[in-house]
Amino acid sequence: FRLPTSTEYEFSARYIGTTVPSHMNYVPNNGVYYYKGNSASGATASYTDDAVTMAVAVIGFKYNGDLTGVTGTAEVKSKPANALGLYDMSGNMWKWCFDWRISTDRVMRGGSFDNNAECAQVGSVYSSSPYTPGSSYGFRVARSE
Repeated sequence: FRLPTSTEYEFSARYIGTTVPSHMNYVPNNGVYYYKGNSASGATASYTDDAVTMAVAVIGFKYNGDLTGVTGTAEVKSKPANALGLYDMSGNMWKWCFDWRISTDRVMRGGSFDNNAECAQVGSVYSSSPYTPGSSYGFRVARSE
C-alpha cells in the first residue's frame, strides 16, 4: 500500500464512465467521460455553483466567501460517492499524494472542511511540507498490483 500519485488521484476524482452524462460538466476522451477540472468530484457544475459543490464536498466556505457552518470533518460517506465508489475525493480532508513539489513539499489534493470551494476543484494541485501538522490533513491509500 502507498500514497496515490497526483495523477492517480486526479483520474480517480474526475472519472465518470463510458456513458454520456446527463449534465454538461464533463470532457470526453476516447469514449470515456471525466468531470471538468474546475469542479468538485461528482459535481454537475463548476465550483462557483455553491449548491452543487456543497452537495458533494464538505467545505468550510462557499465560493462567495460566506461561512457554511462547517466547523470540522464530517463522517465518511456523509456525501455521495463518485462514479468509482470513492467518498470525499473533494473536501473534508486534504489528501497527501506521493509526488514531491519543489523539493521539500509534498502534493496535496482535494481541499478540506476549512477551505473554500475553490480548493475542492479536482484539477487543482496544492502542496505543503509533510512535517507541518494540520487538523485538515489526511490520506487515502492506493495498492500496487
